[in-house]
Amino acid sequence: MEWIKEEYFNKFLYIILLLCVCIAIEIMLLAVTLLVLTSSFRFDDNIGQTFSIYIISIAGAESVIGLSILVAYYRLRGNILIKS
Repeated sequence: MEWIKEEYFNKFLYIILLLCVCIAIEIMLLAVTLLVLTSSFRFDDNIGQTFSIYIISIAGAESVIGLSILVAYYRLRGNILIKS
């Protein structure tokens, strides 16, 4: 079973998995923001709109972390190709 670890769970797969998880979290945060905004407009509530601004700022910070990982990988390797 050692060949499964080496072949399928190498460092490139971890990078791809991390990027996919970041994109999935981003989509979930945007869906929650849309839900909060529509409910705050429906009930004429300003707290929901304020909360959606907080959610958007958290999503922006998460995007910055993902891009910084990509920049660090580029600085380490000299290219951003997954294949070596």
